[in-house]
Amino acid sequence: MNPYLPLDCYIPDGEPHVFGNRVYLYGSRDVFGRDDYCDTTYRVFSASVDDLQHWTDHGISFSVSGPDTALPGNEKPLYAPDVVEKDGTYYLFFCLSDGYEGVAVSDRPEGPFTDPVQLCYPPDVNGGKPLCHIDPAVFRDDDGQVYLYWGQVHAQAARLTPDLRHIEPGTYQWGIIDEEHHFFHEGSSVRKRNGVYYYIYCSIRTGRATSMDYATADSPLGPFTYRGIIVQNADCDPCSWNIHGSITEINGQWYVFYHRSSNHSYFARRACVERITFEEDGSIRPVVASSMGFETCLMAERVLPAPALCALQGGCYLTQLENGAQALVQIAAGCQGVYRYVTFTGTETRARVRVKAPKGGCLVIQAGHREWGRVRLQAGDWHTEEFAITSKPGTFAITLSFEEGEQMAMTTLQFLS
Repeated sequence: MNPYLPLDCYIPDGEPHVFGNRVYLYGSRDVFGRDDYCDTTYRVFSASVDDLQHWTDHGISFSVSGPDTALPGNEKPLYAPDVVEKDGTYYLFFCLSDGYEGVAVSDRPEGPFTDPVQLCYPPDVNGGKPLCHIDPAVFRDDDGQVYLYWGQVHAQAARLTPDLRHIEPGTYQWGIIDEEHHFFHEGSSVRKRNGVYYYIYCSIRTGRATSMDYATADSPLGPFTYRGIIVQNADCDPCSWNIHGSITEINGQWYVFYHRSSNHSYFARRACVERITFEEDGSIRPVVASSMGFETCLMAERVLPAPALCALQGGCYLTQLENGAQALVQIAAGCQGVYRYVTFTGTETRARVRVKAPKGGCLVIQAGHREWGRVRLQAGDWHTEEFAITSKPGTFAITLSFEEGEQMAMTTLQFLS
């Protein structure tokens, strides 16, 4: 379910790539409790294409801090990366928070990546000075040509030389997509499907940088036409800002990978995923953020953790407690959270919730707009409440509505037969 990595792993900006029989996730790394974007290290995760429920943490793949730093004297946060394979070598395109962009190499998709080289403009652009932007994205076309995309507000793009360490002169483009025509903010990523190039990115169409949009073209360097929104993460946290990821096909099913903020902050972002569908005209059917992740159903009798909640309202938010547990906190009257989607057999007659309610409270369980049960929460520290519900067979969005109380918290919900 979402988030699909271990709950104490904060991996935003995830770029998914299938190499061999595994899907690899390349992202930056947030540190919980730190009031800033990204750490000075990258970590790579991977899973078998036949088992997307179990992910392997391959550890640090690239670092700009400590004794194993790849860039002595450049200890700055590492922003969103991307990886491409060519002739058995894997190329990590990385960037620092100050705009330094470079490429490092490995003979394995999980790294470690070494021998970094700073990327520069070609001699005919900006005097050949080093690139100074963020969020590099790299795409290898069917003919073997490799393209680089990067920047904010006005995306830049170019074809790379065969060694993937330089920009091919005469191919640089500025503003390949932009804020005015495409709502482009940052977070470039490019994919190809049925001869169409899809440019996926973080958009400000909604007034906040919380929707992942896309544009399409018949060429890797455009021109690109705006197509719409794929997914949004605005209601994952009251302070949500920033979304980044991409789309990829795994065993015939397409997915959109993205992240959600937590801890009432821009940060502590966790990797999430949704299934997506293409229409006959090549457009992507928009999806809503869900609890599902890679799963096709969430059965009601399994324990549903708080971090799987989406569509938060009323100022509550998800966080990590001092003991490491994950919880929905700062719950008060008027707060809501939704588990999308839970499958019931119709035999479920009770619900069990783990809560803290210093002054008591009231929790209502709804399926759609229908109330299935409610419980008056006892005042006190962490405890379990069990109460009667009326269920029916089917799959539903389950809404938790809090009608009374303040400074409450919850960690899990489960339905029982």
